[in-house]
Amino acid sequence: MTSALDGAAPAAAELRRDAAWRRERVATAAYYLAAKRGFAPGHEVDDWSLAELQTDAIDAGRKM
Repeated sequence: MTSALDGAAPAAAELRRDAAWRRERVATAAYYLAAKRGFAPGHEVDDWSLAELQTDAIDAGRKM
């Protein structure tokens, strides 16, 4: 006999993995944006926001 909750644990683990994977990709993109600017301080939020936009655009299959 199977329960409706049988697939809940793997689905939750996959969601966490996807969120962690996305965060790692955004962090990497933000790092390269900062490097391109010579790591000048004061732009961390801008770098992170642009990295999120770029990552989401890539995932959605569109170019920025």
